[in-house]
Amino acid sequence: MKKLLMLSLLIVLVMAGAAFAGVSGTPHDLSGGAGEICVACHTPHGAVASTNGPLWNRSQASQAYTVYTNATFEMGPATITAPQSLACLSCHNGVASTLVNAPGPGSYSPTNYDIAAGAIANWDATPNPFANIGTDLSNDHPIGFTYNAAADLQNNGFPPLSGTQIGTTGMYTFAGKMECATCHDVHNQANPTRTPVYFLRMANTNSGMCVACHVNKL
Repeated sequence: MKKLLMLSLLIVLVMAGAAFAGVSGTPHDLSGGAGEICVACHTPHGAVASTNGPLWNRSQASQAYTVYTNATFEMGPATITAPQSLACLSCHNGVASTLVNAPGPGSYSPTNYDIAAGAIANWDATPNPFANIGTDLSNDHPIGFTYNAAADLQNNGFPPLSGTQIGTTGMYTFAGKMECATCHDVHNQANPTRTPVYFLRMANTNSGMCVACHVNKL
């Protein structure tokens, strides 16, 4: 029994280490070498509710997004309301966001905490040091739309949903919708050694990720 418990503990520690390593050293490691990796995005207490993200530690005023539209886009309309997209956009929309709960004991304040002038680099740098896709999403792959494989007038060959998964692709819908997290694994656990890191859920070699959904377009 003791050996079984030790083995279980070892497995948990290995898995935890793998998850941590998935962020460490990647563009989502915003610790500036200070070791506080998680707090750049998450907080155990006092999380903001505006994005409904997972214990989200970044505050930003609500933004108006221009969504993708096209005559060949059969699955619209799109709305940007889900945490699986809003949390990503709070850093990637080019609009400044601030930490709510800074690292260290007793630091929580119900007002925004901005450490732009602090010793830890990059967390609230200005201008935004991250990939900036702006609030105009009309020139980006659509998100926020209900995935419906039957709505395929252009013969893309979209796989039907298997539960929440799109076919067998390893990409998932959220409340039936395609969001940023459908294609991206923000902790990069799926491809921890990829360089450069694009946080994709599957490799896009030879456009493999694209044609996993757009099956008939290769």
